[in-house]
Amino acid sequence: MKHFNHLSLLAFTLLAGMTLASCVDDEDRAGITPEPTPTPTPAAPSILGEWLDDSSSDGSQLLGTDNFKADGTFDAWVGWVSPTNNVMFDYDGTYTFSDNTLTLKYLSPITGQNTTETYQVNVLDKYSLETYFPTGDATTRYSRIVATYNIEAGQTRTFEAPETGFTATSFTSTNPTVATVDASGRIQAVSRGFAFVKAKSSLGTAVVRVNVTETGKPFTDGMALIGASMDNIDALLGTNYVEVPGDPISERTYNVMDDVVESIVVSHFMGSAVMTTVKLREGFDQDAITSYLDSHYTETNASSKGKQYQTVKDDVKYKIFWLWHDATITYMPDYTNPDPEPVDLPSEAFEAVDGLILYNTINDVCEAIGYELTDENLEDGSTDDIDIADNEVFDSMSFIFDDDVDSDEYLQVGTVILRCQRGITQADIEPWYAAHYEATGDELNPYYRGGDKPYWVSFKESGSRLLVYYRTSKRRK
Repeated sequence: MKHFNHLSLLAFTLLAGMTLASCVDDEDRAGITPEPTPTPTPAAPSILGEWLDDSSSDGSQLLGTDNFKADGTFDAWVGWVSPTNNVMFDYDGTYTFSDNTLTLKYLSPITGQNTTETYQVNVLDKYSLETYFPTGDATTRYSRIVATYNIEAGQTRTFEAPETGFTATSFTSTNPTVATVDASGRIQAVSRGFAFVKAKSSLGTAVVRVNVTETGKPFTDGMALIGASMDNIDALLGTNYVEVPGDPISERTYNVMDDVVESIVVSHFMGSAVMTTVKLREGFDQDAITSYLDSHYTETNASSKGKQYQTVKDDVKYKIFWLWHDATITYMPDYTNPDPEPVDLPSEAFEAVDGLILYNTINDVCEAIGYELTDENLEDGSTDDIDIADNEVFDSMSFIFDDDVDSDEYLQVGTVILRCQRGITQADIEPWYAAHYEATGDELNPYYRGGDKPYWVSFKESGSRLLVYYRTSKRRK
């Protein structure tokens, strides 16, 4: 019915116009002044879309993005680079924007608490956003991110103007180790990672995110760093690191501005890297990383928790431990001798610690070894590393126990972890366990002892040390 009325009205209007026109002579028609065509009102600038905050001062750089979506949600990323540390984290939430007031609500990744922040928007145009935070008396200036370029390392791409009339007068890259840009806007992809390229013009500053990929390289391979000078590693990873001096081996932790890698720990001796551990961020592509390691190194062992590989570099054998439950990949020299001489380890060294798992409670164990539990131990359900004196096989131990106060098995020991002396290998100690235990055939728990309190014994390499685990069948921790 609406469709019929609409057409009828349209026909009537046309007819009336024709009749009126027929009654007006040429002389009268000449005196009619047509109504001016109204000039369309330009659309107000929108806060929707993704914005980049790039603030630098006193040798520190803050990079952050805010992405405001039409459904009232936003997501944000923050990367902080200072002379002492790098930090990178993501978060999301909801927002409202009205009358130049922007309100954000989100779960803080720093405090873990629900947070509400209200900003005054001082500037909002096509390429610029400026907010003022009264609580912190802070002004933040953003530039609009207009595109994302995905480029393979070694390739180039020229910056594309986001609109006609946008003529860039200068270009800069936030991370030249990943992507560089020249005065003409030609972007060169250098290495895997991401960077923001900013194009400044009279209309404002437009930003493109540059994601650089490397074929078959889903993450930074720590093996490539081994043997490199620390100066070269600093040039690659940056000079923002935490150093732990050692004698003779020191350790640097680089917190990396990377979508996949969170940090890289480099152990170095006499100015060169000898061991590395790559720590991955949440959400890493396990299949892609496993595929890479499978294709580059020789697999020697696998379990439900990870894989072990080996390789040779500069005539030195290395082991690679890919532990996906820990999200770490460790590259270390293989000090094992392919034809080792028999190692004569005293049986009393094993016997001194072998029966600890059989104690009923952690209190009984601690009384036997002379260790005093702290309130923090009881709260955590675990002990600190406890030194073992005068033992030729083990240098420390720790305990995990059931801290469920509602359980009849309150404080029952569930796990004993023995840390071997440096240089002790599984091949050295396995003969003793094979002689005193029955093998189960289970790769993760190769030995066990039956009885009223059955438990399993297994081995794990951690860095340069071998760990021996005793676990009860409860496996609460």
